[in-house]
Amino acid sequence: MVFILVEAFVWALERLKGLITKVNAYTKVIVSDKDIALMNVIGVVFTEAPNVLYRFHIDKNVKAKHKIIVHPVYSLFVPPL
Repeated sequence: MVFILVEAFVWALERLKGLITKVNAYTKVIVSDKDIALMNVIGVVFTEAPNVLYRFHIDKNVKAKHKIIVHPVYSLFVPPL
């Protein structure tokens, strides 16, 4: 299943790269979600372009980690209302 997904990503990104090069455009950055397979394929197909995570996923991850790490420590110093 994962191999089929990777093949599909490779196919789609190679077609995208072909379209971009036809108009003489250079891909400076690729923005994606946090799909590991997609991120790995982007690094293979677009070797010169860095892969940047969509900010939504970064914010979501920070908020989740904040609740786990900071909130318990914070509650020790701030009395409940």
